[in-house]
Amino acid sequence: MAAAATSATTYCGDSALNLTSYNPGKEAIFPVSSVLVTGQKDAILVNAQFGKSQAQAVVDLVKASGKHLTTIYVSHGDPDYYFGLDTIHAAFPDAAIVATAPVVEHIKETVADKLKAWAGALGADAPATTIFPDVLTTDKLTLEGHSLEIRGPAARSYVWIEDLKAVVGVILFEYHCGT
Repeated sequence: MAAAATSATTYCGDSALNLTSYNPGKEAIFPVSSVLVTGQKDAILVNAQFGKSQAQAVVDLVKASGKHLTTIYVSHGDPDYYFGLDTIHAAFPDAAIVATAPVVEHIKETVADKLKAWAGALGADAPATTIFPDVLTTDKLTLEGHSLEIRGPAARSYVWIEDLKAVVGVILFEYHCGT
């Protein structure tokens, strides 16, 4: 039986923020999670998926939330975290796209080889164009007055959301073992 894509919304007590995660499941080449952090009106997305079809599922998730996407944060420089940016950017062209300086540098240094290496496996699911994040010049994002702190090694960062006592976007928690 094929594993289906999953999304789940977490409502955390009295917090004004909520989390909705999307994971494409075992059928994806890389089942990386994207997390939508929502407030009353706005949202921040952490990570953009690998293929266009998975990125489109994230677009659908954001649209279904009814929130205004202000920012897309890319936590890691491997393509499963940013190849989907072109699809998401096309749907939300006003959203800022940011990452730490080492992540942006890694993307710029490796994107040509990554596109070449994955072209056959991705086929039509490959990005039409590469979107490079802007360098984040601070160690936090803000959503409706709530702080989302960028922590960890700059090349493999994660987002700490104090209000929710939540960690999102960290590569160490996205590996799945067993069945």
